Amino acid sequence: MIPRLVGFLLVLIGGSPMLWAAQPVGLLLLEEGSVQLLRGEQPHLLYKNGQSLRLQEGDRIITGAASRARVSFIAAGEEIMLFSKTHLDLSGPDPTGTRRRLRLPKGKARIRVDRTQGQLTLTCLTTLVTVQKAELVVESEEGSVRVSLFQGRAEVSNLAYPEELRRLKAGRWTQVNRMSPPDPPRSLNPAAKLDLLSKESGQLVEGLPPLQPAEVRHENLPEVRHENLRPLTR
Repeated sequence: MIPRLVGFLLVLIGGSPMLWAAQPVGLLLLEEGSVQLLRGEQPHLLYKNGQSLRLQEGDRIITGAASRARVSFIAAGEEIMLFSKTHLDLSGPDPTGTRRRLRLPKGKARIRVDRTQGQLTLTCLTTLVTVQKAELVVESEEGSVRVSLFQGRAEVSNLAYPEELRRLKAGRWTQVNRMSPPDPPRSLNPAAKLDLLSKESGQLVEGLPPLQPAEVRHENLPEVRHENLRPLTR
């Protein structure tokens, strides 16, 4: 009798815990190439430019070769451009609910954060990047992570050396190897900036529209249609 009563009360106040867990947190938009979304036992592939999909906590995103996809979070002032062969995991908020936690195991991403409160934390291998208001490029590959900051401030550390914290200012970059603390911050020289503007580097592509502080709300998220999704072949 009690379990039935509890279930009835859950429906009255807004649904079951499973429904709450399925609440969308943002939007994935394919701009070029292809992108896989891995969600439990239902992996899907977006393969037409302009296709979009609602995101949930726990989703894993993998872009294909010569691809670009945009991730916008709901009313949080956070937007991420993912480039070719990049993996991004949505780890969910921390227990306090004040931080969004993401993982970038591999690849390159351009990140814009403009939060009024709380922070975004990005884990790349053993590197931890923390920002509140910033625009940066993060590259994660073969045991090494490079963080290039264009606007705002960022904190960078190696989880294996938590006492060695680097604070970056705009126009600086640092590199973190798996088994060492972050390198001292260095200035982004003209050659490095040109490299960051090249299409081959997968970052800040010329002609790419600037990241805008996104105001993505539940009512504005498009419906997902089955004809726009292609199940992945195992």
